[in-house]
This record gives sequence, C-alpha cells and structure tokens, in this order.
Amino acid sequence: MVDILLKRLVNDMGKIDGVRGAVIVARDGVVLASSMENAEGEGAISVFAGATAEEIATSLALGEMNQVIIEGTGYRMMVTKHKTYYVGIIMDESTSPLIIKKEVDAVLEE
Repeated sequence: MVDILLKRLVNDMGKIDGVRGAVIVARDGVVLASSMENAEGEGAISVFAGATAEEIATSLALGEMNQVIIEGTGYRMMVTKHKTYYVGIIMDESTSPLIIKKEVDAVLEE
C-alpha cells in the first residue's frame, strides 16, 4: 500500500510545471519511488545532499534543514526533507524553486 502511495506522489510531482522528475528515497539510500531513469543515482545525490545539509545546519546551529538546491551546468535539483525520507526534484533551470517547493509541499500534504 505504501509503495502505491509513494508512486502516486512522484507521479503527481512530475505533473508540476517545471519538474522533469522526482525520486523519493529513504534515509538509508533505498529508492522508494521514482519517475526517473537514473533513480539510483538521483536517489544517492538526494540522500547525500540532504544528510550533508542537515549535518551542516546542526553544526552551525542554523535550525532545521528544510531544503537544499544543487545547481550546475544543465542540472538543477531540489532536495526536500520529509519525516522519514528525502524527496529529490529535478527542475528546469528557469523554474523558480520557491514555486516548486510550494507545489511539492502541497502534494506531500495530501
């Protein structure tokens, strides 16, 4: 049942304007659901970025980490922390991360 729910979440996130793909990955690196061809690679990036951002936020007393954005030439990913997993979203370069974050949060609240 959980698998079906998570697959529905990634499909719903994939319908957001400006989103090219989504992956939901457990904190231990296991891909739970994905709409991407390279789910394992994108999942690994999501866990690494999310865990690293959480560690930095804790070390510097910045409060709780909510999201981190990885940006490079032709690549843009937003990683959002959820209760038990990370969500990695591949975005178009011209898309506003704030708009995507708002819409992803709405999907996750359903």
